Amino acid sequence: MGLYVATSFLPAWRHLRKWKPDVMHAHFAVPTGLLAWAAHRLTGAPYVLTAHLGDVPGGVPDQTERIFRFIDPIARQIWQGAAAVTAVSSFVQDLAERAYGRRPVRILNGIDLSAELAPASRSGPDHRLVFVGRFNPQKDPSFSLRRWRVFRRGTGR
Repeated sequence: MGLYVATSFLPAWRHLRKWKPDVMHAHFAVPTGLLAWAAHRLTGAPYVLTAHLGDVPGGVPDQTERIFRFIDPIARQIWQGAAAVTAVSSFVQDLAERAYGRRPVRILNGIDLSAELAPASRSGPDHRLVFVGRFNPQKDPSFSLRRWRVFRRGTGR
């Protein structure tokens, strides 16, 4: 991630000078938040953070605990300097508030699967399971499969 930040800073700064955006969006608090924070310091352009899971202390402690101890001082500055912060779940929202003292606005990652959005050409009960994510422990794809089995038994299909 350090290499990403180091090699992305100059191009990001050039784009900001040329485009003069009203706001920047950093899709992860770490590491892209560092780029947004640095660019903000140089240009004054405000930035918004979206926190996911691994970019907040406690989200994936077995993978990130050591790095968060190391980057804590700069991570605090990134969070405090943001014009606004968002989180993709209540869990991440709570972790971010505990870690940085800011309550992000929760904007869920997901899709609306309500009946109103179903294509008109479908008739009868048609159930599909969609999993979008990495196959790692935090995403727990096996949970979806277990729930699918229970669901199918309950619908007689």
